[in-house]
Amino acid sequence: MQWIKTIFNFYIDASIHVALAVYALIQVTCINYNIPFEENLSIAILLGVIVSYNFLKYAEGAEKYLIVKRKYTKIIQFFSFACAGGAVYFMMKLPLRTWVLLGILTFISALYMIPISKIGKNIRSLTGIKVFIVASVWALITVVLPVLDKRLEMTADLVVETVQRFLFVVAVMVPFEIRDLSRDAQNLKTIPQLLGVRKAKMFGILLMLLLYLFDFLKDEINIGEHLVLAFITILVIVFVGLAKENQGKYYSAFWVEGIPIVWWLLLLFF
Repeated sequence: MQWIKTIFNFYIDASIHVALAVYALIQVTCINYNIPFEENLSIAILLGVIVSYNFLKYAEGAEKYLIVKRKYTKIIQFFSFACAGGAVYFMMKLPLRTWVLLGILTFISALYMIPISKIGKNIRSLTGIKVFIVASVWALITVVLPVLDKRLEMTADLVVETVQRFLFVVAVMVPFEIRDLSRDAQNLKTIPQLLGVRKAKMFGILLMLLLYLFDFLKDEINIGEHLVLAFITILVIVFVGLAKENQGKYYSAFWVEGIPIVWWLLLLFF
């Protein structure tokens, strides 16, 4: 069944899985706060994440960020171009207020890879802040954007949710940073580089415990949604605790990355 493995690897390598994770987190926000589902925004983000993540993964090794040589990478590149066209199509249906925040986030994503001319560094290479920038962008995309798109009030509960989403993303990135420990440049100062693997795991676990406790700060707590959050907290803690540098190919790229999808599906059942 080699063809199944080929399709699955493309699903991972072409950033479809991570895009579905972001899509799922948007739906988590919509379910938790009764925000009407916005198809145009959700699909635009889904396709946009595929484009941006593929750019981040493959542009650095490409000539002038575009010209790639490997056939497999070219297929992913053409797929990304198609997704870019789709993203623009759905974005055209969004209101201007949504475009403004999307434009800012897109600009930040571009700076994440493309060097800033005066200092010759991109955001990705700046010491110690990579994970926190990624977490901030994910939190804005998956919590603030759906609220802004529907002209809803940014309540205190939604502010707490934004902080929780930030903590969640930082925590789930710990297994990725442990995996990349031997490949990341020392000047990046990732969490495992700064704390060591054991303390990095403890840091990720602490963030998830804080995330769970922050839920009690909300004015309105739905029992079903809270129980789902408790399960997701335990799930992330287990994956962070079991993470190691020499981990399986799909441990972080599929299983850890898939936790937001599990979160969304559980909320649908509840």
